[in-house]
Formats: sequence, structure tokens, C-alpha cells
Amino acid sequence: MALNLLDLVKGQLNDSVVQGLSRAVGINLPETNSALATIIPSLLGGLVTKGSNENGANVLLNLIKTGNHDGSILDNFSGLLGNLDAIDQLKNAGGGILSTLFGNKQSSILDLVTANTSIGKNASSNLMSLLAPMVMGLLGKQVKTGNLDVKGLVNMLSSQKSILEKVLPTSFANELGFAAANVTTPKISPKVEKKKGMGWLAWALPLVLLAVGGFIFLRGFNTDVSMKKQQSAFYVDANGNLLDKKGELVRASGEFQLVDGYYVDNTGARIQRKIDETKEKLNVASDKTKEKLDEAASKTKEALDNTIDKTKEAVSNAATITSEATKETFNKLFNTKAVGTAYALSEIVFDPTSHRITNMSKEEVEGLAAALKGHPESRIQVQVHTADGKNAAENKKISDLRAEVVKNMLVALGVDAKQISSKGLSSKEETKAAANAVEVVVEQ
Repeated sequence: MALNLLDLVKGQLNDSVVQGLSRAVGINLPETNSALATIIPSLLGGLVTKGSNENGANVLLNLIKTGNHDGSILDNFSGLLGNLDAIDQLKNAGGGILSTLFGNKQSSILDLVTANTSIGKNASSNLMSLLAPMVMGLLGKQVKTGNLDVKGLVNMLSSQKSILEKVLPTSFANELGFAAANVTTPKISPKVEKKKGMGWLAWALPLVLLAVGGFIFLRGFNTDVSMKKQQSAFYVDANGNLLDKKGELVRASGEFQLVDGYYVDNTGARIQRKIDETKEKLNVASDKTKEKLDEAASKTKEALDNTIDKTKEAVSNAATITSEATKETFNKLFNTKAVGTAYALSEIVFDPTSHRITNMSKEEVEGLAAALKGHPESRIQVQVHTADGKNAAENKKISDLRAEVVKNMLVALGVDAKQISSKGLSSKEETKAAANAVEVVVEQ
């Protein structure tokens, strides 16, 4: 059977890996699956373009050797996604790989990925950086298994081009230098001699064309809106199937493609939206609320990204609290079944206008996570108090989101999500609300 790198990569994207990527980047599973359908072909397209000649293939072989991309990462990729330090290392390695693959086109490729997904530029960049070492490791494994030299690698990568051309949107194929398949140059019609009696057409035809062109031009402004609506209605799972938001199959893998940002069937017809109206209204309401809370970071995913980026800074700014000391404190609480006991996470500081974390103690959070993992039978509730909102309703929204952010951090550190619940308590307790208190309450 002919080698298919796209299928091999898809084979690595099991549930635990997709969930790990979702937590690490801070986006939900449908968003993650949809983004993977764009990012994976883009990364492989970068490999194919880079390795299209012997010079580029030699660069890839050197990168595989110096970066130890021998495929060993595939043995525990999901495990790496549960460790903050490992996530940082993956991002750093991935950044170097992306620079090698795309060169001065890296920024434009990222813009295209962002435009074709709904997760934002920051999340798109992080997801590409996390996936790049895995894809390079898979390539390194093929090189090692097949004992490929420079010419062998060129031949192997060139055989993938026809596969990727079927799934890459036109804009990506053009940017990566893929030749469009079956494109013919239109023939120029022979010059036709003017006939008498048709003089009116000479001045009327340009006006008609101008009117039609203006209509098309104006209609073009609605393209992005309808594209976003369509993409919000569907997502692609790890097996390449197109599903609606209820998880029901819309088109099987191979029965649709993404063309200029739209999902179309094999006849070229745009696939129609089928969205549950109630769910859509709830999503719209949620989006509006989050947008008001923070225009720059309207979703929990961005708060989680910020948490990861600020970890090192937080360690130096926060009071010194060792992870072992925090772990020991919670071990005692869990061992004695101190149900109802509240512990204040004193080192978590939020932006006063949103749910974004501006400072935290990595040791304090890691100590709590370690204790929870050591006591899988224990349960806690993260409770957040605040009076930062303009009114009681907004205080409730902000405190709910902040509690969810803290929960997501613990899950990203490997704690079972079933062990944690979260609750925003608004400004019910004035003293705690004024201090923006974050508490962990033992429930079991």
C-alpha cells in the first residue's frame, strides 16, 4: 500500500491527544477538531514544499538528526500535553520547525490558518507549534524505517503532493507553491467584425457589465459573514468526517472539501447550515457576554494561554510557596476527609476588568494538582468571589469564568476533570469579593 502521511498523522490523533491539545491551547473539542483539519494538511504541505528538492530535503534530514526527531515522541505525546514544562518545550521546538518549513511565508500561513478556523491567531499559532514536533517525529520515523537518503526523502515527499492537493484550500496551495491541477489557459476568442445595426450594443454592453460587476462586488462583502456562519455550524472530527454541532454526521470523509473557506460537497455545492435555533441563541448570548467582559480575550482559552505564558514571571513576582508545601497541606485535608474546609489560593491575581490571570504561583497550583492526582477519590470545588463587575449579574458572570479558568489549569496539569467543579459566588461575601478571593473547598 502506498504511503499516506496524512492518514498516519490522523492515526496519532486519538481522543487523549485531541483532549490534551484542547486543554493545552484552551479551546473546546469541536474547535480543536475543526482546526486540526486545516493545520495538519498545512504542516504536511510545508514539508512537501521544503523537501521538493535535494537542498531542502537535506535541511529536513539535518533537522531530524539535530532535533532527535526519531519518532519517540509518538510513544507519549498525550502525556507531554499534560505537563506545563513539556508544553513550553514543545512550543519552542515547534517554533523552530515552523520557521524552517515556511521561512518568510510563516506569517502568511498563520494568517490563512486563522482565517479558516474560529479559534483566533494566538490559539492557531500555539496549536501549530505543538503539532509541529509530532509531525516531524512521524517523518523522522519514516526516514529511519525506510533508511531514506536525500533522494529517497524527495521522492517520498513528492508522492504526498497529490494527496494534499485534494484537501488543501486553494489559498493554501497557492501560498505553498502547489501547482493547481487540471488548470488550462482560457482560449482567446477570435476578433469578430462589427456588424451594422448593432451600434447600441457598443455603449450598452459596458454599462451592463459594470452593473453586474458592481452587484458581485457588493455581494462580496457578505462572504465572510456567511462563511463564519457556515463554519460555526459544522466541524471536522479526527477521522475526517464533517459533523454538525450535535455530533451528527453530515458528510463522510472524502464526500466534502474546504474550498475558499466553505464546506462544499463533491458536486461543488455549498453544504447548507442546520443549526438548532435555541443552541444558536445561547451561543450568541454567551459570545456577547464574553466580548463585553474582555474585548481582547473573550474566551476561557485565551485566559489559559495567558496563564501558561505568565508562569515564569509569576514565579518571580509571587510570594515563595513551594509546591511540596501546598501538596502536603492538601494531602492532610484529603487524608482526614475534611469536607467543607476552604483553602485560599492567595497567589492568583486577575485583571480587574476580566477573567484574565495576570499573576500566579506556579508552585501553589502544581502542589494542589499533585495532591488531587494522588487522591483520585477526592473532590473539590473552586469558588471565586468578585465585585469587579458593574452590577450583580456581571459579577456573577466574571466570577463563573474565573472559577472555570482555575479549573481548566488544574485539568491541564493532569487532574481528572471529574474531581473538580467550579462556582462563581459574585459579591455575596463583601470582604472576600473585595479581595477577589479564590478558594478551594473540599467536597469529598
